[in-house]
Amino acid sequence: MPPAPDEATTRAYITALDVIDPRITGGKTDKAILKGRELCVDVPVMGNDQVRLTALVRERFSPPNDPEAFDSRTAASVLSVVREHLCPDY
Repeated sequence: MPPAPDEATTRAYITALDVIDPRITGGKTDKAILKGRELCVDVPVMGNDQVRLTALVRERFSPPNDPEAFDSRTAASVLSVVREHLCPDY
């Protein structure tokens, strides 16, 4: 798992997620960071299988009361933000 991001990276990451859809973070920064860091572990395992990765993003980042809240396009955007800010080397 990648290390916890510094303060500047955290702000940029959360801001980018909130631009996509504020429900992604739900105001819970620590939880959004943990979900992203956990996703970083899965990226190398799944390689470039975008279908599986976006399904995993939807599962992890959708609000518990609305598991179908985000479509594949939104999930792909979240994946891009995670890769950019939390695991750019993956």
